[in-house]
Amino acid sequence: MAGDGQRTGEWRVDRRDFLVTATAAGGLAATGTVAAQEAGDGGSNGVNVDPDSAVTGSGSLDLGTEASAAALAEYFIEYPSPDHPVVGQTARLGGTVVNRIESQAEAAAFAESFDYGEFRPGDGATLRSLLEPVALLEGGEPDYAGLASDADSASSFFESYDLLRVVGLTDRDQLFYSRYDYVPTLWLVVESGAIESPRGRIDVSGRVRHAGGDGTAGAYFEVEGVTEGETQSTLRPSTEAGQPVTVVGIKHDDERVLTTEGVEVSYDADGEFPRAEGGSLVVQTGTTESVDFESQPAAVELNTTSQEILLGDTRVDGEADRAASNTVAVLDRSGSMDATDTRTGVTRLRVAKQSARALVNFVESGNRVGVTSFASDSRVVSPLTRLGSGSRNGLNDAIGRIRAEGSTSVGAGLLRAVTLLDGTEGRRSIILLSDGVQNTPPTPEEVLPRLKSLGVTVYTIGMGSGADRSLLRRIAEETGGEMQYRPEPGDVRELFQSFSTSIQQRATLTRRAHRLAEGETASGTAVVDGSVESAQFSLIYPGSEITVVPERPDGTAVSQSDAGVTRRVGAANEVWTIEDPTTGEWGYTVTGEQLPQPEVANVQVSAESPVRARLLISDLHYDQTGMYRVELKLTDGEGRYTGADATLTATNGDRTERVTLRDDRTGPDPVADDGIYTGYFHPPTTGTWTLRAAIEGGTVDDLQREISRTLQVEATTETAIRPYLNREAASASDGSAATATTTAAETEAATPDPDGGVGEMVPLAGGAALVLAAGAGVAWRLGRGDDESGGDEA
Repeated sequence: MAGDGQRTGEWRVDRRDFLVTATAAGGLAATGTVAAQEAGDGGSNGVNVDPDSAVTGSGSLDLGTEASAAALAEYFIEYPSPDHPVVGQTARLGGTVVNRIESQAEAAAFAESFDYGEFRPGDGATLRSLLEPVALLEGGEPDYAGLASDADSASSFFESYDLLRVVGLTDRDQLFYSRYDYVPTLWLVVESGAIESPRGRIDVSGRVRHAGGDGTAGAYFEVEGVTEGETQSTLRPSTEAGQPVTVVGIKHDDERVLTTEGVEVSYDADGEFPRAEGGSLVVQTGTTESVDFESQPAAVELNTTSQEILLGDTRVDGEADRAASNTVAVLDRSGSMDATDTRTGVTRLRVAKQSARALVNFVESGNRVGVTSFASDSRVVSPLTRLGSGSRNGLNDAIGRIRAEGSTSVGAGLLRAVTLLDGTEGRRSIILLSDGVQNTPPTPEEVLPRLKSLGVTVYTIGMGSGADRSLLRRIAEETGGEMQYRPEPGDVRELFQSFSTSIQQRATLTRRAHRLAEGETASGTAVVDGSVESAQFSLIYPGSEITVVPERPDGTAVSQSDAGVTRRVGAANEVWTIEDPTTGEWGYTVTGEQLPQPEVANVQVSAESPVRARLLISDLHYDQTGMYRVELKLTDGEGRYTGADATLTATNGDRTERVTLRDDRTGPDPVADDGIYTGYFHPPTTGTWTLRAAIEGGTVDDLQREISRTLQVEATTETAIRPYLNREAASASDGSAATATTTAAETEAATPDPDGGVGEMVPLAGGAALVLAAGAGVAWRLGRGDDESGGDEA
């Protein structure tokens, strides 16, 4: 089944087998008994594994045939143990090679020089704990964790095997970057000479393995078959100055530098191309200015002529980030958009046009908005227009002239939009609305590389039951955006309101829906904290007339004649902007002025503030565990926002579930103080769930924020499993791995079998196995719904 967040992908674990700990690869014995617990309130449902007795699995776990670096990383971030059920299973995966290690000396050099802090904002503590393949090495000498006591053993490993570091390129890999600001990488163990020129795309088949030893424990992939794809990097040790080359590498954070194959490539693009964010996978083509392969690391200077961002994001710096956004609304005008909503009697196209007009009103002056439409072809409804008092009317008139006709070419709509955005300065975004299935060329897949290279974020909306949710989700995920779906076409209005804050990089303080009859009023509140520079109160509704009036913390109503106040009223929408608002609890009142029948008014309060939130939902193994992983990512400028209290409230009709989101390395949270607040949600019923995360406190004492998403649950289970290490509380400011108490039986179970194949030899590569957590013998611990906390954590 599909969740409303990440796709489950092709990694499938049979639910029956997931209830027990599978026998691990390399001779590892599984321990544990299973005690099932029916779902209860609060979402803290699962099973408990008793380490005192043994259970064997009922056979191989079916992981499917396709995998990704991100999927493997997510599994072992949740549960860093050689007892994980995916260990030992076969699959295929693909990616781009960025490192090849063929000797002990190369492994030592990699361990000595590599630092995640060079590639991503902040100090890299999150990745150092979760993913860094040399996290537990000190200096240039590998620690072989007692598995090899002399250099001869290490050398013998490299006589038979090479190590390849691969970056995944799927939509799940892009979502991984959205969380951790770094592309997911995986180490492959491959027979020496099996790959002739690993400087590009490869597809491999093999088995998931786990090193399972102290100090260098981690998951990796043992290659059994390989297919080499196109060569992406032409940089060689023989390359000389003045030669044309193509380089594929991972972008440094603050410098124009790519790292690939142990070479640091500095490049000069003269501002011609978007600046890739740190940790992105980037292709640069150009001419070498200078080369030095004798230095450590080797250094190359490149005069870039073209660039493509394969995975990651672009950065908009300084004043450009604050001053301008460039957004194109891409509207479906195919024949099906003439269909009438049975609930409201309004056509889908009318709802789309009304929503686009509201977007024009909600985006603040000085930003640019354009509109395109698509059916069998695409058209420019309005070019990018800088918004002001006079320009909004022209945009709204152009939107009103859209007519429904023809087939559906989502790719054509995207292509027309990206053409408008090419060459603009500042943030670039697209809001795409469609009610159907792509059936006319060009395809979105043909346009995605250009969107990603230009750093265009695409927010997609599926309208009605015929919308291709899978396609819309993939477009959003691969560009770092968000997909939302509404089966009732009339409900998409609120999504344009919500996405209007995303494209402007504004923080949502609160969002509320109020059902009103004529003459009725409703009210709400929002806390404006000390980080807020301006506040916006926006209102959208189906029709007739509803009004909203903001109120200051002292209870006085805001007037549009007040200094620093702007009010704009559109057809079925209204917006107030207050500059330099007083801190404190603001209010608002909505009034049904003229309503022939009750209507829903959606009010959103947003703020210009460096503190921003993103709610990420993963359905990686929902089919097998009945649990969605929910992560709230809080940022403060280019850093992470820590120290807050975060709670998730999930509602579906009269059913409410509450989940504590943690950033203290307890329960489901793998790293403390990294600004990613983690919890798990088990929906007890199907249907549309509204997930609302509330944030309080932290670095800004009076901070209060809310962010919400909807989740369409198509099937559920009575019993749920929590597939994460039940971590103990610990201070983790250094990003160190979680600790856990192990029994003698668990330690014995996690000891590598010397006859287990390549598995026990991976640490000989200087810790080059993908390190996800320290220590061996961590038991398979799963929580139960009857914990003493009262059941508010999941």
